[in-house]
Amino acid sequence: MSGGFRPKGPKNQQSDHASRSSFRSLHREKRRHRGPPPRRYGERDSYRPGQNKSSSTSSTTTRTSEAETATETRNERNNQQENRPDSASSAVNSNEPPAGTGAAGGRSLQPGQKRPLPSGPASLRKRQDTRLPVFPRGPRDRHGDGGRERERERDRQREKVVVRQLYPDQIYCIKSTKAPNIYDRVLQVGEGTYGKVYKAKHKITGEYVAMKKLRLESEKEGFPITAVREIKLLQSFDHENVVGLLEMMIESNQIYMVFDYLDHDLTGLLTHPELKLEECHRKFIFKQLMEGLNYLHKKRIIHRDIKGSNILLDNIGRLKIADFGLARPMKVVNGNEKPDYTNRVITIWYRPPELLLGSTDYGREVDVWGVGCLLIELYCRIAAFRGMDEISQLCKIFNIMGTPTLEDWPEIDRLPWFEMLKPKINVKSKFEKKYREVLSPQAFNLAEQLLQLNPTKRPTAEEALQHQYFKEDPQPEPLYFLKELKGEWHEFETKKRRREERKRIKDEEDAELAASKAAAAARASQDTKESG
Repeated sequence: MSGGFRPKGPKNQQSDHASRSSFRSLHREKRRHRGPPPRRYGERDSYRPGQNKSSSTSSTTTRTSEAETATETRNERNNQQENRPDSASSAVNSNEPPAGTGAAGGRSLQPGQKRPLPSGPASLRKRQDTRLPVFPRGPRDRHGDGGRERERERDRQREKVVVRQLYPDQIYCIKSTKAPNIYDRVLQVGEGTYGKVYKAKHKITGEYVAMKKLRLESEKEGFPITAVREIKLLQSFDHENVVGLLEMMIESNQIYMVFDYLDHDLTGLLTHPELKLEECHRKFIFKQLMEGLNYLHKKRIIHRDIKGSNILLDNIGRLKIADFGLARPMKVVNGNEKPDYTNRVITIWYRPPELLLGSTDYGREVDVWGVGCLLIELYCRIAAFRGMDEISQLCKIFNIMGTPTLEDWPEIDRLPWFEMLKPKINVKSKFEKKYREVLSPQAFNLAEQLLQLNPTKRPTAEEALQHQYFKEDPQPEPLYFLKELKGEWHEFETKKRRREERKRIKDEEDAELAASKAAAAARASQDTKESG
């Protein structure tokens, strides 16, 4: 018949049924060849072609990222294409259907025979190689920031337990309270390399505490290792002359350490114009300092930043050693101490000569030098050695204590920077001439021992506590008169007062200079008028 019309009969019905069946099978092959459809949120991984159902089930529990899964699927597909039979490849080249196919491309498979991949050009699109991995979609983004707010919230939740995960056996008092809601900041009382210190008041109890806000350079850096070290040490301390860590708070990207609050530090207190210390008061302060240092040294801890601003006192002179950001435990190997530290520690006015000469093999004796400097400062109310840098500090020490010799200090010529910084002129000690009349006899003797240039000749903190200085009269007495002093005296506030005082004096001088210039200009103008 013409016109392409065919009456429906058994034969034609069978041919149409075969064509539709072949088309559906080819469509299924295309879908399988392109990989699994995108997985919906919360849906498990589905069965993939070329994968056993047992392995598909196990992959739900040991699943890698979606990108890795998509990459594996592409690799399997490429391998299957490379290992196809020659008949299939020849069929592609000749545009003829392979043997065993129907008119529409359907295949009749034998029992147990695997269905080969479709070989037509329509199934080998470029998109199958450039297809991006499909990632699971989360809940609707309510913030309009691409999910970044959810990531930040997860980071905040992880921050609350990060310290517990790092050191679960030593850090146990982490609290999730938010500092701005629990404490009211009163004023800033300190600032250093690792953060700022504030005086704060608890809203419920009314108790004053010191809040140390740690400095975080970047949100991605996480919890600073220096803070972890300090927390580990503070958790292990239990002594009346060592500051205690009350709690630690983490809020978003802010980390706070909460300590006991004391009204003064030694540097700020010694600058008070109305402060008058007697021998019993100095002895009371220094004995507490040596007892706290002896406790640390028995626990094999080197403070490495002994200075006046880290010595805190309350209103009756009770003392606590603070700021353990630079402290380190002694390294012990096979029962022997093997120190190997950096020499870029300790504030320069209190840094011992062996560190100024480059030594990295040091121990507790560096703290002993620092307390020797503080003993001088208790009597003179000014630092003993005030250099501008490492070289000038070393010159200040040698000018007062004298130039060391190989007889006094045999190991000095082995220090790394000795050849570069060794003194060219031998100087005799002026220590006795400068401080004999200022210090009491036993205090002078103790200071002379603590400030030995040779670190091996310095006494330990325990030996210093047995010195006659602490046994003779007058006996140590608390500083009850500190309650009558107005204000709270810390180094930070003292420096701020000094800056304000210098600014006030400069403003007054500028005002006087401007007034004198104005008066001179007025006189010159008057003289001009009179002469005219």
